[in-house]
Amino acid sequence: MSYSDLSDRYSIVTQHMKKGSSAVGNITQFFKNYKKTIENYSVSIQKLCEGLNLEIQDDSSTLEIAMNGLYQSLKKSLYEHVTFSKNMQLEIIEPLELFLDHYNDTINPHILNGENISKHLSKAKEQMVKNRHKYYKLSGAAEKNEKNLGSADDKGHKTLLHMRSIANKSSEDYMKSIETVNKFIEEFDKTIPELMTSLQQNEESRIHFIKSIVEKFIKSLCKSKLTEKDNFDQVLGLLNNVNSEIDIKVFVDRYKGKYKGGVKEEYVSYQKWRDKRKELNEIDTKDPEENYEEVLEKCINYLMSGEETDSDSSLSEYEIEEPDYLRVSGAFKSSNYRIYFLELLEAKKHKCALNPTRMSFLVSSLKSLLTAIIIDEDKDPNVFCKVLALLHCFYTDSPEHKRKYLSQLLSSHTIWCEKIRWVEAIEHMTNMKIFNDKESIRRFAQQPKKKGFIGALKNIATKIPGVFQKENVTDESEKTAAFIIITQFSFYMSHLSLPLDVCNSIILHCCQRANLDSNRTCTLLAELEANQRASLQTLNSAKHSLRTREKERKQFSSYLPIGLSLDFLSPSETVVLLTISKKWKYHLHEPILKKCLLYWDLPSKNKNALRKCTWLKLLKGHIKDIDYPAFLNKVKTVNNIEIEEVVSLDVSRSYQGSTLVPSESLKNILVVYAFYHNEVGYCQGMNYVAGTIFSFFQDEALSLKIMIAIIDKFKMTDLFTDNLPKLKQFFYQLDRLISMELPELHELFKQINITAGHFCAPWFITLFASHLQNKPNILGKLWDLFLFDGWKVMFKAGIAILQKLSKDLINARFEDIMFALSSIQTNNPIIDVFDESFIKAVHNVNITNALLKELEMEYEHLKKRAEKHTKG
Repeated sequence: MSYSDLSDRYSIVTQHMKKGSSAVGNITQFFKNYKKTIENYSVSIQKLCEGLNLEIQDDSSTLEIAMNGLYQSLKKSLYEHVTFSKNMQLEIIEPLELFLDHYNDTINPHILNGENISKHLSKAKEQMVKNRHKYYKLSGAAEKNEKNLGSADDKGHKTLLHMRSIANKSSEDYMKSIETVNKFIEEFDKTIPELMTSLQQNEESRIHFIKSIVEKFIKSLCKSKLTEKDNFDQVLGLLNNVNSEIDIKVFVDRYKGKYKGGVKEEYVSYQKWRDKRKELNEIDTKDPEENYEEVLEKCINYLMSGEETDSDSSLSEYEIEEPDYLRVSGAFKSSNYRIYFLELLEAKKHKCALNPTRMSFLVSSLKSLLTAIIIDEDKDPNVFCKVLALLHCFYTDSPEHKRKYLSQLLSSHTIWCEKIRWVEAIEHMTNMKIFNDKESIRRFAQQPKKKGFIGALKNIATKIPGVFQKENVTDESEKTAAFIIITQFSFYMSHLSLPLDVCNSIILHCCQRANLDSNRTCTLLAELEANQRASLQTLNSAKHSLRTREKERKQFSSYLPIGLSLDFLSPSETVVLLTISKKWKYHLHEPILKKCLLYWDLPSKNKNALRKCTWLKLLKGHIKDIDYPAFLNKVKTVNNIEIEEVVSLDVSRSYQGSTLVPSESLKNILVVYAFYHNEVGYCQGMNYVAGTIFSFFQDEALSLKIMIAIIDKFKMTDLFTDNLPKLKQFFYQLDRLISMELPELHELFKQINITAGHFCAPWFITLFASHLQNKPNILGKLWDLFLFDGWKVMFKAGIAILQKLSKDLINARFEDIMFALSSIQTNNPIIDVFDESFIKAVHNVNITNALLKELEMEYEHLKKRAEKHTKG
């Protein structure tokens, strides 16, 4: 038996080959991770050995001699590990990578060639069916016209001749399409078996190569004395049983059909087709209850067919008509046909763009289906879930080139307000997910017995800590499954524009039944409210102006006219005002310093000196008197290896090779902070905050004090503590601000289920330092604004970024949007949002601290509601 016996199952073979390629890639990655684990282990042991060697002071005593022997033995063992790692690279990893490249280069052209042939044949058959349908329909119309025609009707005779002429032309098109199909069938029968033979040879080489690689790995492992050969006797026995002929025979047996070569199409005249159909109608004794399968299949084919045009306008009345809506609607009286229709539709969901006519028919059909569910009191959650899953797949483009999804067109149906359906559907899908998760773990546990040497290979990996190890499904994992499902259903509810109180009621009820904690419950409520809640009532221009003036009066007091005049003076002119009197300096120093930092084009050295002075002044009440050298000495004495390793890794990633921020200085600051504030310790993102401060101050002790002051003043510890409470609040506030400031972008994010939490965490945790470390001038000005005005600056910066990106994101896909947002921190962004106009754009965004406070109160209300409901 060979793959050529599966010529009619070409897609199954190509899918199998692609899985084989993926398996080789996974095995390659496994060996890379194994090698990396060995190397990391060697580095850690090397450090420990160095510490041991330092402790050996006098090698004259017997104990010290023994300890020295231990040190030498460990070094020898390390050498074995290093040698094994190098051998793995040369003998296993590199050959695997070369084989994978060669394997893909060989099979991909064959797969592509076969797919093209299959595609051409499929398209030719589709066209032939259309031409045949047209020929039969036109011939039938001509025959019907002839029967109704009177003998003296000259005009009717002319019309009949014209209709016969059109029917004859369609008959010729039908015959030509048969010739085309038969030509492709000949090509298929000639080419596909050859391609199958080639693919089989590649599959055989893959099986033998992987077998030899695994044998080589085990022998190398045993030779290096890192393990005993007895541990792998079972694996070696399984490897000896590997036989490519058996594997291929089993695969062919599993999928082999009755294919004996392509059967060519034959021309069937209208008369022959009509007579055959008449004969079948006479024999057929239909059940009074109509078989609707064909009706629903035709309905789906109609929905998925595009608009067709014909050069001969006289044929337009004979084009494919839309299905009989009454028959389609009648099918939905049966629950079996409802499921059948949804399964057919699900199989076509990749053809998601429908023209307005087809979309209108689909909407009418689904409304009829949903109504039938209510009338029959059908409580099957599976049907309800299937409908929900399809609602955001299909869409049509409006005249304004905006997508209109099925969910928007079906949102008025009464079925969505039945809370019990939502609750039962969520529980059904949660149970399904829990079951599938348990099955995955069970199958994984049984893989060594079922999968031969690959399973045994994974069994080896389970002996390495942290690799391929799975814990049993616990209550916590079941809660996680419930959280994921409720999040998905929240997305459905949002798109159906369900009333907010209904959505909240459903979510709270499901969270309580799933025993979710208040944090997860609050997250679900926050995402839902950020998506659906109406914008806050904003101030009109007159009220906003009055509020601004009131704020300025408090700031400048009796010096208001002078304060207002600052906008019309240059930075150098404003500085003179500080020298007039102490009272002038007291009331005007902050706005003048702010203007100088942002708009005075000073030399870099002078600008940094001004920045240092200003920052120290703004943080004066929060700077603590810390004995930095003493803390640094304590840190080195304690020698917390775990924190030092994490810090070293993050420092090397963020400021490697920087002359402004030496790695050792940055590492010292971060390790001392972790020791000083041990409740928080070190968290990712702090490296950018500390690095930015040091780049301006160039002093470790002062940089630590400034870092502590900034984290203290702006309550940043809540960004780093467990559950990230402040960060989740920021996500909610930014989502709400996007809905207010950028409603079109908010609608797009809502359509494809993107929230602020998907992309903005680094903005707040690093205060944009991770994005702007290569643009210190812009970063410095942004931090200047932040120290003067607080968190509203970071939100304004976020909105400014999204404003610049929004024009290029309309109708973009999820992955395109995420790529655009992630690219802004690279050296080659899709759109350079951090240009010279960025600070001005930030300044122009109208967000106040009062607005942020109101949004914070909204979020706090949600937290209290979640806590109260959880306790209840």
